[in-house]
Amino acid sequence: MNNISLDLLENDFYNDSDIDELFEQLAQFEPPVDMVDRIMQAVSELPFSYEQPVSPWANLEVLAIAK
Repeated sequence: MNNISLDLLENDFYNDSDIDELFEQLAQFEPPVDMVDRIMQAVSELPFSYEQPVSPWANLEVLAIAK
């Protein structure tokens, strides 16, 4: 483990053209026109308050063995 090359850590942070080229190749995503309305409708249907969630660990018995 002492002979690990640090060449992997050398990065050119000042030249982002290769990253820009990758992003230019990505497909463009066009969100639905009514996306905000759908989100707001879903939010308006949420209950005003929630009961305290039940922990899945509530009934778990823990056995600890000390040496």
